[in-house]
Amino acid sequence: MSQVCRDVLSRPVQTVRCGWRVTPVALAFLLEALLLANVAQAQVGLFRGSAVGGVAIDAEGVLRQPAVADLRAVREQVLQAAQPVPEGLSRFSPSRKISLRRLEQALVVAASQPGEPIPDDIRYLAGLQRIEAIVVDTDAHDILLVGPADGWTLDERSVMVGQHNGLPTLLLDDLLVAFRSMREAASGNITCSIDPTPAGLQAVQNLLRRQKTFQPAVIRAIEEAMGPQQITVQGIPSDSHFARVMVGADYRMKRIAMNLEPAPIAQLPGFLDLVASKRGKLSTMTPRWWMACNYQTLLRDQAGLTWQLQGQGVKVMTEADVLGNNGQVQHTGKRDPLAQQWADLMTQHFEALATADPLFGQVRNLMDLCVATALIEKEGLLERAALDLPMLRDAQSSLAVEQWPAPKTVATQGSFVRQRGTVLITASGGVDIDFAAVLQKVEQSPQLEQLGKQSRTAAPPSWAWD
Repeated sequence: MSQVCRDVLSRPVQTVRCGWRVTPVALAFLLEALLLANVAQAQVGLFRGSAVGGVAIDAEGVLRQPAVADLRAVREQVLQAAQPVPEGLSRFSPSRKISLRRLEQALVVAASQPGEPIPDDIRYLAGLQRIEAIVVDTDAHDILLVGPADGWTLDERSVMVGQHNGLPTLLLDDLLVAFRSMREAASGNITCSIDPTPAGLQAVQNLLRRQKTFQPAVIRAIEEAMGPQQITVQGIPSDSHFARVMVGADYRMKRIAMNLEPAPIAQLPGFLDLVASKRGKLSTMTPRWWMACNYQTLLRDQAGLTWQLQGQGVKVMTEADVLGNNGQVQHTGKRDPLAQQWADLMTQHFEALATADPLFGQVRNLMDLCVATALIEKEGLLERAALDLPMLRDAQSSLAVEQWPAPKTVATQGSFVRQRGTVLITASGGVDIDFAAVLQKVEQSPQLEQLGKQSRTAAPPSWAWD
């Protein structure tokens, strides 16, 4: 039985710069990322109707805006299939533990029952919302993931979030992708980007050279000249939920920056609002933003059996781009002061943003999962625990990652704000999960001995506990 699923997906277009002699403006361009998918029943049914932010993908990978009625139908389908939250997992916990050995065993049992859905408590990893510690239990041949957790409920975008704090839960499907991508991605970052074609950029340049004055109607002409943008995902399967979250969050960030939708928190104005509030000229460069890892030094105990992740998890970076005469975008390594101010504001208020819009919280979940699984691989923690996890780590196991139509192209959408001096056409960026750099900063902490001891001795028969 098929079902309609929705996801917010996409990311704005790269930058072009030019100037008019009359009526100079700041003009921002963003990819209108949208998509519709009619997805057949998944091999293992990990996501019966997951949606990210209310956007969708068709079979050709083209993005478009779904109807409100469709979004309601998706949410109703998920609610109808949802299972009650087990009583022991319904409350908020500052430190929930997940046993990877017992989770593996639970997945073996689930896979042995064809036609039966994987239980929701497994799919949503017992409500875990962050990974703050990794503990090796050599006596039990186990590895524990430790972090805050909450009972889960479905929000209006069909994202599973905490009943008490509204933060999104980690997902089993994303954990599978993280584990199975570590070896392939070890030589490079996990990234997403959406880029205009050189031909599209050249067509826009040619169009702008013919403009002597600016009229709002020119925006439509620029959108058509730019044409569809190309989506690129590296390091993970482009048809995974993991990839859709990365692209969707980047898309949402650019829509907020370009005033195509308001931020869900008052502390974050649109970048164009920031531009309009300044009387001076903008930099001649054009800004690019991307979300990156934001962790402090990793801590470990003396034996290297207990590890702690520290930090907010996500920060927003910026750099100025220029467009060459050949239609190729060049990174300058320089930063526009206004673009940096906007990036700093988003970083500063990221915690509130992740609560108000769970899509950003999901990006942080992905970064936690990547750092945790990369640490397990790099430090040989599975070997130290004498633990094998074929269901979780082996792409050939009977537990398959759910596949979605991979996003390939998006159309261009424009917005503008009047400002003296320069014409700015902007909104490039992406998501860059550089987990390898996080693992290079490690310090020993004697305080972790107690954390490891408490986590190991408190283990009940269940695969998840507080």
